[in-house]
Amino acid sequence: MEPRKPKHIILDSGAFSVWTKGISIDINQYIDFCKQHPLISYYVNLDVIPGIPNKHKTVNKKTTEEAAQKSWENYQRMLEYFPIEKVIPVFHQNEDFKWLNKYIEFGTPYIGISPANDRTTAQKIGWLKQIQKYTNLCDEKGNPKIKIHGFAVTSYRLLKFWHWHSVDSVSWLKNAAYGSILVPPFFKEENYHLKPWTISFSLLSPEIKKKNAHYKNLSPSLKKNLDIYLQKEGLEVGETHIINAPLNSGLKENEFWVVNKNYKRRKEKKIKNNLSLLKPQKVQEGYGKKAIIITEGLCNSYKIRCEANINFINKQEQALGIDNMYFAGSYYEYSYKIRNKLFSYFEFIESKNEILKNILAEYEKDIENEN
Repeated sequence: MEPRKPKHIILDSGAFSVWTKGISIDINQYIDFCKQHPLISYYVNLDVIPGIPNKHKTVNKKTTEEAAQKSWENYQRMLEYFPIEKVIPVFHQNEDFKWLNKYIEFGTPYIGISPANDRTTAQKIGWLKQIQKYTNLCDEKGNPKIKIHGFAVTSYRLLKFWHWHSVDSVSWLKNAAYGSILVPPFFKEENYHLKPWTISFSLLSPEIKKKNAHYKNLSPSLKKNLDIYLQKEGLEVGETHIINAPLNSGLKENEFWVVNKNYKRRKEKKIKNNLSLLKPQKVQEGYGKKAIIITEGLCNSYKIRCEANINFINKQEQALGIDNMYFAGSYYEYSYKIRNKLFSYFEFIESKNEILKNILAEYEKDIENEN
């Protein structure tokens, strides 16, 4: 896939990630960071998550109301420094619908909708239906009257529910990490608007035992159609050999150790291509499973699978009529090629890696050149 210049950047505060770690973000420091990066397209409001992680009793009507009130106060604080068009407040599942109406009545042009992570897709859809019924968000056809961003909205049923101006997804990254790519049903281009299939390619994936879930276990007719699809997309399957090898044998450039419970993992055994999803096998003491890449492709390259998934989601975005798909998650080597990117402020303050800062700088440079 050819590199594409990004159109927009969304900077998320990372409030949920921070909350899970039991820490907090200073609103003034977040605002200062935003001020240092004026070319970022949108800043997500520093929303407040109620309760204490893993202590469900702390999440109740009172704490949820207090968190919503604090989020509103942070929104007002951010509007002291940035135009209303650039700041995206977030309405969470479990919050009183009055808060969504409050943002709408205030004239907020772009609002984030955040379904609860611990709810089923059916429960999330039920909540969206309540939004249609009990708030002023939607028109007579049930579509939002203003721009709406769906946070972590990747379920096909959610994507089809109404017209999203934008959503963000990390599925491209997660599926690649698990050795899989997203494909249109029956591998036909006209099916990008349908619920995608997930096909695994890694030889180390447990999916290899499931019929029609892994490239090696497809029916002859499906495999033929998939091969045609891959050829059109310019994708190679690749080839990897796995052998028993002495642990002291070292690694060549095209080799890596497969994680195995029968020996301790060492730094030099770091998996470069995320192919460590094999059920531990018994090997001779002092030996381990070594993977040798013969030809690079989907079966052994995390980067190539990421590339394939980005290409798929871009096509799905067009087929579903979504205006903007933002790619979340950090795979630094490839991030600069993604068209729309969602960065997390928390990643910047947590990471000491300069690569992330350099990638943001590349995005800002591209946007400046476009303008």
